[in-house]
Amino acid sequence: MGRSARRTLVVVCQCALLLAAATSWAQICGDPDGSGTLSVSDGVQVLRAAAGLSSSCSAQVCDVDGNGDVNVTDAVNVLRAAAGLGATITCNTQVSQFVNDVETSDGTRATLEVGVALVPGSGAPSTVGQPTGNGNVVAGGANTVNVPFDAQSAVAAAAAAGDGNALLVLAVADTQANLFDGYYTLPLAALSGQITLNVFFPQTLGSQSFLLCPATLVNGVLSQYAILRQDPISVTAGTLQVSLSFQPSQDLDLHLVEPTGEEIFYGNRTSAAGGTLDLDSNASCSIDGRNNENITYPTGVTPPAGQYIVRVDYFESCDGGGADFTVVVNNDGVHSSFSGSFTASDADQGNVGSGREITRFTFPP
Repeated sequence: MGRSARRTLVVVCQCALLLAAATSWAQICGDPDGSGTLSVSDGVQVLRAAAGLSSSCSAQVCDVDGNGDVNVTDAVNVLRAAAGLGATITCNTQVSQFVNDVETSDGTRATLEVGVALVPGSGAPSTVGQPTGNGNVVAGGANTVNVPFDAQSAVAAAAAAGDGNALLVLAVADTQANLFDGYYTLPLAALSGQITLNVFFPQTLGSQSFLLCPATLVNGVLSQYAILRQDPISVTAGTLQVSLSFQPSQDLDLHLVEPTGEEIFYGNRTSAAGGTLDLDSNASCSIDGRNNENITYPTGVTPPAGQYIVRVDYFESCDGGGADFTVVVNNDGVHSSFSGSFTASDADQGNVGSGREITRFTFPP
């Protein structure tokens, strides 16, 4: 996408972003009737479009799996989302090339808004502190990002708008601060505090560095953006991929036990079936700062069918403290995530069969 199609932000003090421009309106991915929520009515409209019947659908809004076509699978995903079931809702916007899902630590999923990113007006309040999380990310993985905010100061300025809404906005920009089209929104239960986000990255994520940009939107007034830079690390995507992200820089190890009983980890990096640990971080506290690990079955390799076990081992505390972590399983197009933490006393310098069991899953799903 050419730079002319982007909105450019000016980086100012304390990593906040500011532009003197009016905010824009966008439509929710998968919401062709424009009601603001995904409903059975939306699913029917997508199904009609898939059948070539008259519909309020546009490809930008109704192609919720981003494959370039509105089909029955898109309708099923919208209907599943309307019923509160797991579904792929990732319209083909610029932002979805970098971030394909966002949810809070309690599992509340963000809404993907289709359209140009919102831009703060002149004199917009600064309500978001410096986000924290990994600076390095992997394709098909996730990053746990903590966003402190205090929008109390924005209430008086926004009183005239008076729509009563308080949202967190997560936009994405390139490293020159050009905002990409599309953004995510999440409801805020309070006007101040900290919100923890699990930010997911597509398996097609390239090598381009980018910025995560959170802001608050209170009573129609958008705050300045804060930023957290993300630098992708090259890993191999595949039909089955398990990734680990953690912070701070400790020695955590990802283990995957195949249905055959063979265990993939730092001591056995490639299984007989072809599963490979292709990213290992901070081995024996030789800090590389990548803070990610990744196990994958590359394209052309068929994972063994059956039950898999994912473990995370806190091998060594490098600074005498604990660690927070997130595991993502990409199982033939279906991703699931699991977060947790270790204390310093959990470090065990383990080996085969060691570590905390995170989840079990079956391939194919």
